[in-house]
Amino acid sequence: MGIGRQIKGLQNHLSAANTSAYNTGHIITAITDALTCRLIALIEAEIGPPPVPYVWVAAGSQGRCEQTAKSDQDNCMVLDDAYEPSLHGDHFKTLARRVCDGLAACGYIHCPGEMMAMTDKWRQPLHVWRRYFQRWTETPEPKALMLITVFFDLRAVHGQLELLQALRQDVMAHTPQKSLFLAHVVNNPHKLRPPLNLFGQITSSHSGAHAGTIDLKNHAITPIVDLARICALEAGLLEVNTCDRIQKASKLGELSESSSRDLLDAFEFVSRLRIAHQTLCMQRGLEPDNHLHLHELSHFERKHLRDALSVIQSLQDVWAQRYPSGLL
Repeated sequence: MGIGRQIKGLQNHLSAANTSAYNTGHIITAITDALTCRLIALIEAEIGPPPVPYVWVAAGSQGRCEQTAKSDQDNCMVLDDAYEPSLHGDHFKTLARRVCDGLAACGYIHCPGEMMAMTDKWRQPLHVWRRYFQRWTETPEPKALMLITVFFDLRAVHGQLELLQALRQDVMAHTPQKSLFLAHVVNNPHKLRPPLNLFGQITSSHSGAHAGTIDLKNHAITPIVDLARICALEAGLLEVNTCDRIQKASKLGELSESSSRDLLDAFEFVSRLRIAHQTLCMQRGLEPDNHLHLHELSHFERKHLRDALSVIQSLQDVWAQRYPSGLL
């Protein structure tokens, strides 16, 4: 738990050392993975070994190796199909609850949407997970589109890795064939757009607790993560990290080389802005957040942020043309 509480200090040091956002995300996520594995080992030493094989899976930013000092939990469990609820349910429920509570004690708050292995729905055998993904892709209603943003970014952390590998290979083999599903993902009415006005200038929030700021996570980072995920779904890519997805999509011709470079540069820039802002918050004795006041930026940085947001907006428009809403 003491190590978990030092992550904020580690991010401060990484920021001061001018570490790339890509490397920062991998370093901080590696600590989360290690804490998770240690918690599992300690708990299994008390309650006994698993009665059937399983895999503990990271989702969301941990799954993508893109965590920062401000991260909640997104995880799940895939159980072997030999799982019997009446025989094995209590064991896995206890394990999941204690691991999630242990992570919370280390500073990783419980997911507000309860997308965690301690929630019964997200602790299921392989055949149930296959059914989940089939339903989400064949009936992409609003709830499914929201779940896609978490559960299409999965990475095995501990256990029988082949269980997740089998699930991901099956899912990614079929999604490129589902143009209607992809059209729903691209044209999701809740899709986040960069905060640019008609003249291409950055606009900040006008009201509320964060008036005068822009939300770097929701209006800059998440749209790029979404674009990379769309590339992965379209091409059936097994990569999970956003930069890895963009690079692989470029190699396969799903993205032009220039678009790939622009998107990678934009992602690194806005991610480092977010890390620098969170570092400043912590140095001031505040909790890190994602709400950046534009006055924190130099004119040079503001221009580059505007350019990054413009790249995002342009590529969102490209994909909207590729999968027009008329398909829906």
